[in-house]
Amino acid sequence: MVINYSASEVYKLKENRERGNGVITYGSVIKLMHERTKFRLHSHDVPYGSGSGQQSVTGFPNVDDSNNYWIVRPVPDTNAQQGDTIKGGTIIRLQHMRTRKWLHSHLLNVSLTMMPIGF
Repeated sequence: MVINYSASEVYKLKENRERGNGVITYGSVIKLMHERTKFRLHSHDVPYGSGSGQQSVTGFPNVDDSNNYWIVRPVPDTNAQQGDTIKGGTIIRLQHMRTRKWLHSHLLNVSLTMMPIGF
């Protein structure tokens, strides 16, 4: 996953930073929301019944649910450490907070559609 900030997102981060809470660092716990639909990236420990058998990852309506939280991690073999600030364009990994499974996005036919999966 690559973090790219839009102009409005950068403005929100700057606004939050002025209040002391807008910086994303390795180890930050975040929620990702689709701007138009307001669905959040959601997962729980329910594997697909066929195919990969990996944990399902879906979009979930704008509800505050503990299964919507992801931990920002560095990619392997980097010098990044917990607490380091993440700059736009940085490649990151996301780990589901409750299950500790990694988010993967690769082409894999699943029973519903082609979607990101976690394992």
